[in-house]
Amino acid sequence: MSANEIIPNLFLGDITASQSRDFIKSMNINVVVNCSKNIPFLKDEKYKKIRVPVHDNLKEEEISNMAKWSASIVRQIWDEYSKGSTILVHCHAGMQRSAAVVAMFLIFYQRYTHKEAIDYIQKRRPIAFQPRPNFYKSIIFFETSLNDTLRKKIEMERE
Repeated sequence: MSANEIIPNLFLGDITASQSRDFIKSMNINVVVNCSKNIPFLKDEKYKKIRVPVHDNLKEEEISNMAKWSASIVRQIWDEYSKGSTILVHCHAGMQRSAAVVAMFLIFYQRYTHKEAIDYIQKRRPIAFQPRPNFYKSIIFFETSLNDTLRKKIEMERE
């Protein structure tokens, strides 16, 4: 299978799913989050397109970019998911970049820890994060930033 439903209406997949008009139509995909610099979006499709331009080459620059963009990426996914959109998040293999983005979304949406999010995803897509999460630092950065933001918000509400 080239894509797995991680939570209702949120799929994690690979290039095959992203290039399959049948899959896009049968799953009623409204939004495609393309976690690559060079995989094209399907032409003439009416879904919303979000690009996360990172390579999975283990270079610190790419890991840093994923971390820097993490809040924006998660916000865009949340904006669409909260409207009832069905979303496909993909990269080339659906193992690292896209899995990291889905983990960040679960940390935000489900309030999972990074470990809970990674475990949850691996139960639904066993190839995810194999042999280990390449964007682990990005996921930790997002979790820490979110926790810091929530802590500040709670402190402001107490005052």
